[in-house]
Amino acid sequence: MGILLEILGLLVAFMIAAKALKQAGIDIGWLNPFTFFHRRAWRNKVSVAPLYCLDHPVDVAAAMGMAVVQHTGTTTAEQKQGLIALYSKHLSASADEAQKLWIASSHLLGKKLVEANEVADIFARTADKFSGYHKDTLLALLRDAAALDANTPPGQQGLIEATQQFFARRQPDPQSWKTP
Repeated sequence: MGILLEILGLLVAFMIAAKALKQAGIDIGWLNPFTFFHRRAWRNKVSVAPLYCLDHPVDVAAAMGMAVVQHTGTTTAEQKQGLIALYSKHLSASADEAQKLWIASSHLLGKKLVEANEVADIFARTADKFSGYHKDTLLALLRDAAALDANTPPGQQGLIEATQQFFARRQPDPQSWKTP
């Protein structure tokens, strides 16, 4: 019983000391374990780039199509219109939806070029949502986006190959499991 009273007395003394420090202008709110974990979870959520937080395969496909086009340098008006047409064709989007996808993708990427080593991070949240049809459509979109410009920089081909390799590693071809 004596130990319980000592612990209770220490708790009351700590609370009085905390209140006195707060009145003196010293913030000790960082000691609160509940707010610490809440702040930490919020910091982890906010510090991730929005490109890596996409949840829908259509959004990821649109962003990857934009990433392939951006490797040619400055995106021209012809490339923009071609990419919007590709969004309509491959992603079954109306003209208005395709325009919105282009705006969202260009906003997500900004001036940053997506490198091949970032592909796994981009697909991390949506990889399980991609069916075989989605993968084929995505790869066709990327190839057609690369064909919008006459020259093909190595970065474009690297993105397409990294995407193919990513999905090949996630779901290997059943034929590769058979022994000769």
